Amino acid sequence: MAALIDEAGMIASFDGFAGCDAVFCLGGDGTLLTAARMAAPLGLPIMGINLGRMGYLTETELSGAGGVIRALADGAYRLERRIMLEARGAVGPVLALNDICAVKTDGVSVVDLEVSVNGRPLDVYRADGVIVSTPTGSTAYNLSAGGPLLPPDARMICVTPAAAHSLVHRPIVVHAEDVVGIRAVGACRARIAADGREAGTLSAGGSVAVRRAEYDTTLIRIKEPGFYEILKKKMG
Repeated sequence: MAALIDEAGMIASFDGFAGCDAVFCLGGDGTLLTAARMAAPLGLPIMGINLGRMGYLTETELSGAGGVIRALADGAYRLERRIMLEARGAVGPVLALNDICAVKTDGVSVVDLEVSVNGRPLDVYRADGVIVSTPTGSTAYNLSAGGPLLPPDARMICVTPAAAHSLVHRPIVVHAEDVVGIRAVGACRARIAADGREAGTLSAGGSVAVRRAEYDTTLIRIKEPGFYEILKKKMG
């Protein structure tokens, strides 16, 4: 397997999936997020087998791998498409299945970030950062910051301030085709992270545009439990 992945998690070159019909991902959710950035541009579906703790995105535990592989061979499966995000501007392009975040740098108490939607100013958030998440990522950092949960097939994007220093700043949901702009205000600087991976830095006045990526992640599903059943089982 030969892959060159840049610091932002984007593929510089990859030939390890040539001739493949699907990708088996053995690991936890972090491993699957990495696999998604590699497989989505190639149009390959992913089967996740959990070797980690949560395994929220994976299809089965290791003990059930034999059964799901047999079902896959028999054609007893369905494909589930998940939208992804792409960021361009001061950093990028970067690709993410869960979220793209602008967060404060080390040693800084807060950061001021101007957020716009389709070029129209929304607000300036004084916070630890701003999270732009897909429906898939709504159960991750977005959830811990008080953002809403979205079903995975929703065509929406969450914009959630992390630890906002104002009672009026609340998460919002925009259409998946909207473009969310983030600009570092004044002398503030911010780190950009894609699915938790360092993707670069917004210098003072720097900006990045986050939009739906041209690629989707396709997950192979064998079992029938829906979003809410999985949510209850994995997160209590």
